[in-house]
Amino acid sequence: MGNISRIRDLADKNGVSISFLSQAIGKSSGYLANATSRDADVPVKYLPALATALGTSVDYLLGKTDDPSATDSDMQISDDYGTFQYDRFYDLCKKQGKMQSHLYDLVGLPSKAGSNLKRTKKVRPEILEVWAAELNTSAAYLNGETDDPSPVPAPAAPEQKEKAPQSDVDRLMEGLNAESIRKLREYAELLLLGQEKEEKKP
Repeated sequence: MGNISRIRDLADKNGVSISFLSQAIGKSSGYLANATSRDADVPVKYLPALATALGTSVDYLLGKTDDPSATDSDMQISDDYGTFQYDRFYDLCKKQGKMQSHLYDLVGLPSKAGSNLKRTKKVRPEILEVWAAELNTSAAYLNGETDDPSPVPAPAAPEQKEKAPQSDVDRLMEGLNAESIRKLREYAELLLLGQEKEEKKP
């Protein structure tokens, strides 16, 4: 059975239209219907987005496993990791005027991935970090590990040591270039020489 057959079967079981899936991968609404009529395999580059939309894994669509319930996220994320809080994600998007489709696009998910996220409740850590930064919160809040929506504070900048107060000479020297300093030293030597001569006079 080719991948288009598995895609079609899962779409029917999940109540997802083929036209919706076609649009989810950025193609025309009739793209997958046309592939079905020709029994043609869908290019591999579209399978990650289709697997996400259908709540399955790329391996299942490729025929490497017969278990359609195992998602790519399930295989990559430990059970000890938190559970994605879609309601929090939705509320933050609404309050901040952020389009969910834009946030999905940032991480390579189809624009209507929300229904699948609500069901699987598994989001990879690197995706959560991107969304947390966009929504001014923390990945831990989006993943239910804390009830505090505050963003993780940035590390404090190292304290700058106070400079020792400059003398008038130091300030003067800072504003001079090498040539000016050389001439100033020559002038000072001449002054000292003249002073010594004056002191030697009877």
